[in-house]
Amino acid sequence: MYINHLPAETWNWLKMNGSEVVGIPKLQNSIFTSDKNGDIDNTLDSLTRRNIDARDNGAMRIAAANKVNITGVGPDMDNLLFDNNITLNRYEINKGDSNVLKLKWTVKNQSAWASAIEIVVKKNCKAVVFEEFESESEVSAHLAIQTKIVLEEGASINLIQLQRMGSGVTFINDIGSMQDEKSTFDLKEVIIGASKTYLGSRSNLVGDNSEFNAEVAYLVENKDKLDMNFVEFQKGKKTNSNLDVKGILRDEAFKIFRGTIDFIRGCAGSKGSELEDVLLLDDTIVNQTIPLILCDEEDVEGDHGATIGQIDDEKLFYLKSRGIKEEDIYEMLAKARLHSVISKISDEEIRNKWESFISE
Repeated sequence: MYINHLPAETWNWLKMNGSEVVGIPKLQNSIFTSDKNGDIDNTLDSLTRRNIDARDNGAMRIAAANKVNITGVGPDMDNLLFDNNITLNRYEINKGDSNVLKLKWTVKNQSAWASAIEIVVKKNCKAVVFEEFESESEVSAHLAIQTKIVLEEGASINLIQLQRMGSGVTFINDIGSMQDEKSTFDLKEVIIGASKTYLGSRSNLVGDNSEFNAEVAYLVENKDKLDMNFVEFQKGKKTNSNLDVKGILRDEAFKIFRGTIDFIRGCAGSKGSELEDVLLLDDTIVNQTIPLILCDEEDVEGDHGATIGQIDDEKLFYLKSRGIKEEDIYEMLAKARLHSVISKISDEEIRNKWESFISE
């Protein structure tokens, strides 16, 4: 697979335009639990080439009509699901503003699983969706999850993804949204663990006054790898995107972040912002960051940036002068970045559980 590809290539010799993934075994439909309340219809369809051609997948049908890609990982993810005959799990939120859907994957040792999720939020409806990915610390496995979201006019969704994986897990996490006018997509990500994590997210803001907001917190340690690709495709007028990423790297970890704001001709009055703040705890890590703005429209506002470095010497001296050990300072600041996202989780039970994980 060739995944997480930049919409516009930079210098090829840097080898940062995308990532090649090899050695993926035969995947089977994953076992996951679901807990839902509110007005949600759940239907199961076979995600095969025949059913896709029969226009059963709403997200892909809308994407084709708008002539855009749908997800951040890219088309090779669709091919992976097709080739392994993975079932499509479709959830439709058809009325109300108190809809909650909780999905949880508990990854087993030596498993090779995949899931395809499609969530359709109808006009003026609201939903909160939790997706938790967990395993024991020593588990070795493969997991591939695709979450496609369709937001009709005035609809909104808050997607919270929480990852806590074992040291031998390879995880491909693919997200994509199609957004009609005045719709809002709020994404929160907490990433802890997994040997290799590939996260791709693409928000297609095709409707006027649509909005995308993302807050991401990650901890990458040992010799683990985190590969991220965020694309904000802003086609409608007066669209708005905001991406805020906070991370900690230590030991011999590797991380690459690709963040693209793509202003399409006709998106007059649109705004886009992205910022990554990376705290480096060791000299042996590898960090790569590509903040990118593509612009084919004059009347837009876009800004991006990255803050990458170690703890400021003055801040470190101040905290040490208060009797805090240096190793405790690093741990405190690392936990604070993860808590900044976890503290905003509305579900008290889930929030308390993940705060406990961070404390441990």
